[in-house]
Amino acid sequence: MGKYRKIDPRIWNDAKFMAMPDDGKLVFLFVLTHPHQTGVGAMRATVDGLASELEWTPKRFREGLREPFRNGMIRADEKAHLFALPNFLKYNPLENDNVIIGQATALDLIPECSLKDDICQWVREHWEANRKRYSKPLPEPFRNGMPKGMGNPMPNPEPEPEPEPEPEPNIPKRQRRRFVKPSVEEAEAYARSIDFEMDGEEFVDHYESKGWCIGKTPMKDWKAAVRTWKRRAVERREPPKPKDLDLRILPWPNDSLRSITQERLLSAGRNYPDLVLVVQTVRESLQNEKYATTRDEIRRRLIEIRERCYPTSSINI
Repeated sequence: MGKYRKIDPRIWNDAKFMAMPDDGKLVFLFVLTHPHQTGVGAMRATVDGLASELEWTPKRFREGLREPFRNGMIRADEKAHLFALPNFLKYNPLENDNVIIGQATALDLIPECSLKDDICQWVREHWEANRKRYSKPLPEPFRNGMPKGMGNPMPNPEPEPEPEPEPEPNIPKRQRRRFVKPSVEEAEAYARSIDFEMDGEEFVDHYESKGWCIGKTPMKDWKAAVRTWKRRAVERREPPKPKDLDLRILPWPNDSLRSITQERLLSAGRNYPDLVLVVQTVRESLQNEKYATTRDEIRRRLIEIRERCYPTSSINI
């Protein structure tokens, strides 16, 4: 675990980072600079434990974690008690062979899960992009499961004859792969990876109420269910209501104006309203010229939401 972390000062110019609430910014910086953070940007931790260190409630920490997780700045597997930063190595590279060997040893401390596989993939990509920096091959723990073409760059010795493999025991297919329910964060992260904005809580609650069954058949692949939700949303031509429309993520000049706007929207019976209603209400709240700069910044953010979530819309912002 390194003593120092590098933080690019341009983070304060990053739109995603600045759009997050203060608790979201603090959670990201806390995970980045945590004393237990490893040199590959991953650490074993729990929500309750991290919340306790900040003297927060677990609920407040989860709320703060939501935005950096949604923006892809933090990955987490609560079942495995693992937190990771996908862009950590971009700003905190593994400087030499000794450092990367040391991190390979520390990899044993990271619990086995799909997120650990992703972490190894990030290290492999980092090593491949900076291989001139290293004189030794990538350590074995990081090479497990490496895609073809990214193997040991040094010549391999002649392989020794392998003994005949023993026949595999006759294990029923049903026992070979156990279905694991996704967390809200995992469901939302996968949906984003296929360009689909989905409410993870709604997805998990829906199938939890059905015992994770499709009809009467137990679910085998929850990712396939997410893809089905995406297809149905496209067929209905009704874009999902992204949580980005929560007014808390917009750069308001003060909480009073945000609260007034939220009350107007709630009076219309919409908690996460459609984009047209947001635009109209924001314009009414920010008519005063002294809010011109804020109007421009909120307009830019709403345009981003329109292009990402309503690509076929002609809404004028």
